Amino acid sequence: AQVDVEYEYTMQVIGKEPELDSAFSANVTAVCGLAKPALKGVITDQGKPQLTWDAVEGAVKYEVYRSTKSNKGYTLLGEINSTGVDDMSAATGKTYYYKIVAVGENGKSPESSYVKLTGKCATPMVFAENAASGKPQLSWGKVDGAKQYTIYRASSETGKYSKLGTTKSNTYEDKKASVGKTYFYKVIANASSSKYNSAYSNAVSCDVICGTPSITVKIDANTGKPSLSWKKVDGAASYAIYRDGQLLATVTAV
Repeated sequence: AQVDVEYEYTMQVIGKEPELDSAFSANVTAVCGLAKPALKGVITDQGKPQLTWDAVEGAVKYEVYRSTKSNKGYTLLGEINSTGVDDMSAATGKTYYYKIVAVGENGKSPESSYVKLTGKCATPMVFAENAASGKPQLSWGKVDGAKQYTIYRASSETGKYSKLGTTKSNTYEDKKASVGKTYFYKVIANASSSKYNSAYSNAVSCDVICGTPSITVKIDANTGKPSLSWKKVDGAASYAIYRDGQLLATVTAV
């Protein structure tokens, strides 16, 4: 049967012998309507509810409804022409109920069964570079609903990640890192409840290098010549001093 087409039906009872067949019933008519959509939902890496469903024959669009209760209070969230939508307005830690209705040229389907989804923190996208100290400096974009971030570290990409520290900022410098070593990092965005934390971020690596020296120059009172000094740098084997772009001297680290 095709959607929006009127069909006429009648019926006859067939007996064990032809002469026992009944008369035909009265005619009845029916217009084929839209099927009830089968709604599914998941939480995306962005922490938002994602709704999907199979296309309904005869549908020209779909109405998406949302409520904070399962049995009442549904309001129209939007109308779409595709068979999926992300609720980007969902808040972290808040539970929502969703239903959809298929809309045809001349009618609507019954409401779908509801799906229940709770917004979570989005998964951070983490980047790594060397800070001026030579230590790994991690950064990521602010995540809505995050109260803080937990940083994890491992010695290999597929190794065991151990908690390194937490921060309320969206940057973190690993001051415990040793020069000459390579570390791997992941970050989790923490919500007010751990149930709504993000997934682990992408893994990033960083090689620890010597920090950038800070030079102080003074004029020696006795000789009138410039005198350079600097603080000891972790991991340094020696210091190369340049004048006007040319190597002037190399000083062995003590």
